Amino acid sequence: MKKNMKSQLQHLFQLNQLDLKIHEFEDTLASIPGRQGEIESLLGEKRKALELKTKILAELEKTKRDKEGDVAMAEARLKDFQGKLSQIKTNKEYQAALKELADTKKGNKAIEDQILEAMTSIEAIKKEKEEIESSLKEQETSFEKERQDLEAKERSLQGAILEVDQEKQKILAQLDAKILSVYQRIKKVKRDAVSFVEGGVCQGCFMNIPPQLYIEIQKTTAVHSCPSCSRILYLQKWQLETAPREGAPQTIIKEESL
Repeated sequence: MKKNMKSQLQHLFQLNQLDLKIHEFEDTLASIPGRQGEIESLLGEKRKALELKTKILAELEKTKRDKEGDVAMAEARLKDFQGKLSQIKTNKEYQAALKELADTKKGNKAIEDQILEAMTSIEAIKKEKEEIESSLKEQETSFEKERQDLEAKERSLQGAILEVDQEKQKILAQLDAKILSVYQRIKKVKRDAVSFVEGGVCQGCFMNIPPQLYIEIQKTTAVHSCPSCSRILYLQKWQLETAPREGAPQTIIKEESL
């Protein structure tokens, strides 16, 4: 039984819309792993920054402890020197001891300055570390929610694709095999295989179509393609019409137009 051509064209348009919707869902679905990877990368960078600050802090605290140990040892030497001053017999030995005592005090002062610098750095690094920890905690909470949202969105999109595909199967069952093959051939190279004609212009490539072709399109006796982009041409007014019942008076599919 021949199929009504306008009905076929309307089904083609519906099929194209469903395919575009599936493409849109699939594109969004494909972007989800990328965002999930981006989240992991951002958290990874923040954790590395925290590890670095922790390492620097540990090194500074070790330096401070070592310097404090050096000062303690120097203080012990000073005490020892001072105890021995009274036992020195000659002026030369006394002057040498005084010089050693002064050098030790000077060295101690330099070490104490280094300890103060280390303490200042420790306070600054601690503050930076606390800020990173706070930021990381906030990001982990925020990203965990986003991860859950992405997983829910993924499930929703998979369900939507399945639902649209079921609609698509119903449309496919209404299409003539020859017309469907034309659509599928165009679909391989163009995401939108069907285009409106408006004002004599194909809305897919925005090129003018020959006036005679526009007349033929309106006759709805065959499937016609744009000479420039090869998309199947469709009149927008057909959307507002109810597709004729299959089995009603039919027009013949012209194979040369396919």
